[in-house]
Amino acid sequence: MKLILISFFIALLTHAFSYAFASADSAFSAGTSSFVSDSSFSTMPSSTLKLEESLNGKGLHSNLTLGHGQIPLSLALQDSFYVKGSPVKVIKPLETGINYTMLGSLGAAYMASVIAIDRYMANQWWQKPSKFYFSRDYFSKLSNFNKFSHFYSVNLLGHLFSGAYEASGMQALGSTWYSSLSALAYISCVETENGFHTNNGFSLSNFSAGVLGTIFYIGQYYIPEMKDFMPKMSYKPTENLKNKGRIFFDDYQGQKYWMSVRLKNYLPEKISGFWPEFLMVAAGVGLKEGFPDKKGPMEMYVALDLDAEKLPLYGAFWQFVKNTLNYFHFPMPGVRLSPGSAFFMFCF
Repeated sequence: MKLILISFFIALLTHAFSYAFASADSAFSAGTSSFVSDSSFSTMPSSTLKLEESLNGKGLHSNLTLGHGQIPLSLALQDSFYVKGSPVKVIKPLETGINYTMLGSLGAAYMASVIAIDRYMANQWWQKPSKFYFSRDYFSKLSNFNKFSHFYSVNLLGHLFSGAYEASGMQALGSTWYSSLSALAYISCVETENGFHTNNGFSLSNFSAGVLGTIFYIGQYYIPEMKDFMPKMSYKPTENLKNKGRIFFDDYQGQKYWMSVRLKNYLPEKISGFWPEFLMVAAGVGLKEGFPDKKGPMEMYVALDLDAEKLPLYGAFWQFVKNTLNYFHFPMPGVRLSPGSAFFMFCF
């Protein structure tokens, strides 16, 4: 229940951020002028548009100064008007273009997923309530492995949230920030609930990994070169999944987390020409199989990977599908580096 209440509060808070980000993004796109000509319209005079207010005996009157003439503000408040026979489109920066019906539906789906996770966790992980406390298992194998999980989860959730916000009409800047903060809030709620139950506790290191994942996700928007690096996950079911009530979230030994790189962009020019654009190289970590649940040494891998964005599928929907697939590592030839080296024809 705490998770649901915390999530509801964060949802309200971040909803306010969404409007702020979207408004700022819209205003930024519009530039310093509130009125510009559409690309399909005739060219307007290059003079700066200025709103002038004059006071006369009848009261305050506002006019839009355009070139050497004045236009009543009542016309400027319309969606478009004509200047000497040429149509002029009005851009209103504070109108975000957000589809709040769609955004509300997505918010409802968000809360439904939080409730579902709350119910599942209550049966599996949160059976023994306690006072809030911090976890101190910083150096356990599972705790170290969880750092990669939290880093990855924020990036995947950020991508999914971003697609939802953009479908609601949000611009790229607002979508990037709002989706990343929503993803961080999502896993923070789970971590906070851990703090109220025995055998878990609030892990500062796991939370920090989520913050780093958020920084990485936002960084990809501002630094194009960072898009050459993709956090990914792969999964192959193990015996642990057969335990009653378990799902793949609990099957740690079947999970691997990767960082794939578009190596072609960093090879010398003579070699880069021979390297396929769709082929990536990934470094990954996992937990050794055959040990009791949540135990076992960590393993390190290097494997080939596929760049799903190179699939010949086009359009906004298919681009979203390709971007989503790129958060998962496909079975490809690879090498386990430790403990003990081994070659795998298909490294899951």
